[in-house]
Amino acid sequence: MSDVSIVLKPMKSTDIDWEKIATMSMYSVYKVQYDKVYQATETPTIYNPDTLEPVDKSYIVKCDDGKFRKMDANLFYTLSEWRELQIKKLGIR
Repeated sequence: MSDVSIVLKPMKSTDIDWEKIATMSMYSVYKVQYDKVYQATETPTIYNPDTLEPVDKSYIVKCDDGKFRKMDANLFYTLSEWRELQIKKLGIR
């Protein structure tokens, strides 16, 4: 397990469906905000017992309410990915 800095990915209006609306309400309940850097710990690799395939990685994130929660890593950018996006927005690269 390693410690990382992560940033929540914004959702596009075209991506909204009922499952994502439930996910968005999860963010408000957990007090996780867009464009804010969070400290997180990557969870160890977990395997699906039926297929023995590794499942998607997750992070243990310290939320704004001070509690630690396990969240899907696909919902976040690493700090280096987020920096690259910001640089592209500014047209530097």
